[in-house]
Amino acid sequence: PTDKQKRDNEVKRSNGVSGHLDFQKIIESYVDPLTHNLRPIPIEIDSESAIGNRVGFERMKSFIQDLISQHSTTKDENGNVVRDNTSKFYTEEVIYDEKKDRAGTIDFLMVDKDGKASIYDWKFLSISKGENDIPWYKQDAATTQIREYRRILKDSYGLKSCGETRAIPIVMEYYSDYKSAPVLR
Repeated sequence: PTDKQKRDNEVKRSNGVSGHLDFQKIIESYVDPLTHNLRPIPIEIDSESAIGNRVGFERMKSFIQDLISQHSTTKDENGNVVRDNTSKFYTEEVIYDEKKDRAGTIDFLMVDKDGKASIYDWKFLSISKGENDIPWYKQDAATTQIREYRRILKDSYGLKSCGETRAIPIVMEYYSDYKSAPVLR
């Protein structure tokens, strides 16, 4: 690779790490990282982003609010929406399959009271100019990664069933000055 390609790749790698830190900060404002339970009241956090983009951070925060709400509410016998505090929420959860000596880190794992897990993996990436979608080979790699997470959870942790499993693309738009803006698509 050229010096410019090396520099570009380092910026992208660094922004991916920063984006994961932003998601973790947001999730932990809702979830106690020691108990993995929802906090009774979310912790107030500032919009200071590790990625350096306040608008992108707010989009990420809104996305996480919706995702947690989707997995933490239920309807009572009268059809009223009520908070369900039985689900567990894990962020940056390391899993390991001792038999195959394979490990991975699940970006966001939610397990409901029945033991059904939902897996979300953040994919910070850029797409080529003129393209409208993530390249097929990156889609295939993400699908394989999540399939392997599901297998490890079943084989090594006794997972009974899986709910949603998603690779969430966060398209990074890079500018000539190396500043970036995450765009949830």
